[in-house]
Amino acid sequence: MTSPEHAELVRGRLSSGLRRLRTDARLTGTALAELVGISQSKLSKVETGMALPTVEDVRLIAQETGASAQTTSELVALAHMLHTSHESTRVILHRGAHRRQQEISRFEERARCARNFQITMVPGQLQTEGYMRGCFPSLPEPEVDAAVAARRSRQRILDHPDKEFRFAIAEGAIRWCRGTPGVMAEQVRHLIDLTGRDNITLGVIPWRTPVLAQPRHSFYVYDDKFVGISLHSAYTTLRDPSDVAHYVALFDTLHQSCVHDDEARSVLGAILADYEAMA
Repeated sequence: MTSPEHAELVRGRLSSGLRRLRTDARLTGTALAELVGISQSKLSKVETGMALPTVEDVRLIAQETGASAQTTSELVALAHMLHTSHESTRVILHRGAHRRQQEISRFEERARCARNFQITMVPGQLQTEGYMRGCFPSLPEPEVDAAVAARRSRQRILDHPDKEFRFAIAEGAIRWCRGTPGVMAEQVRHLIDLTGRDNITLGVIPWRTPVLAQPRHSFYVYDDKFVGISLHSAYTTLRDPSDVAHYVALFDTLHQSCVHDDEARSVLGAILADYEAMA
């Protein structure tokens, strides 16, 4: 994970680099702000490190000041770095898996609309306790208990009627066994119950449905401001508006491939029947 000290150093390099471009181009702050399409006060805050520019802001400033391709590439890379963070899974587990659940809970509490696409597992907010325990196979029992308690605490936010939750789940994620057939059957019944909630849109992508989008991983989008990506070796966050917009569009495409309501219950019912037969 990028340390606060390193992030501060990177931000300082970016702000001073952008300020140098403007002064070398002999432009006033007002003139450059007008060319870029931002307010003069925002440009001033960017140049002093008080505000973080978007990647597109940096590209436009470089373009309007005649920066070289190399300088533009370096400054854009700094902006990308500040809008993206990575935290190693080893570090997360060392600190305690329950702490990650608490951090995610804070994101969810601030968001008015949460989007969640899952390709290998049931979303944490929708999991039963038995299913949760299958999600932490390598942890000692006390740590599993703490992680499960933290994840169950996250689920209380689903009771907030002023918040909206959209889920797109691949059928294969629900068929991926993370426990006994009995545990999985209980989990599918819970999903069927949740399809009736007013503030939850639960979509399932049947395995027979052609999907033109090519997501390479599961992801979460909180409002239109923040993306969380769980990888095998790290947890990545994206904050640049263009990156977030890309994932919002990807989620919308995937959501269009989902079935909902009665059709979703029909797909889930077939999966449930398979698990009950196995049990």
